[in-house]
Amino acid sequence: MFSQEWPHVRDSIHKIREAFPLAKIIVGGEHPTAMPEYTLRDCPHIDYLVAGEGELAMLELVWRIRTGQDVSSIFGIHYLKEGKYFYQDRIARRLSSITEMPWPAWHLINVEPYFRPNFTMGIGRGRNMAMLATRGCPYECTFCSSAKMWTIRYKMRDVKDVVDEIEYYIKTYSVNSIDLYDLTAICETRLDS
Repeated sequence: MFSQEWPHVRDSIHKIREAFPLAKIIVGGEHPTAMPEYTLRDCPHIDYLVAGEGELAMLELVWRIRTGQDVSSIFGIHYLKEGKYFYQDRIARRLSSITEMPWPAWHLINVEPYFRPNFTMGIGRGRNMAMLATRGCPYECTFCSSAKMWTIRYKMRDVKDVVDEIEYYIKTYSVNSIDLYDLTAICETRLDS
């Protein structure tokens, strides 16, 4: 979720809260990570915000909520309680390796709506599938929130894994276009003797 999307996301959160008043609403992404307190105060329907690379913090947060445990010591979790802003650490613990991350579980949903025209952020050429081949960015551009979201640690997936994922999408979903949502297009070339 980027800042230009925030007003629309905030409106959607409001509608979700109206439809599901008892649900726990958790947000994350670039905008909430760059502006956690503002995001929470601007949308009081949010219960928790996960800053940074959130997979591990999100798992721990959901587990603690489900088991009735205190969430205040989870790194990367931000929330408001009685109007007071709480957070343990700005960035959640990071995954040590992105090569061990499973591919997205597209098989759990109906993917057909994602192939409709103009859904993609890329060039809409038919059946587009979104993918990530890297995580993070090694640069610290002053206009970008990436360094807060990911730090400057840059991780690349194994090329074979990326190609295998593309081949799987072609075979399974008949995709004819891949949208790489990576933050930075850095190419690595190795010259082996």
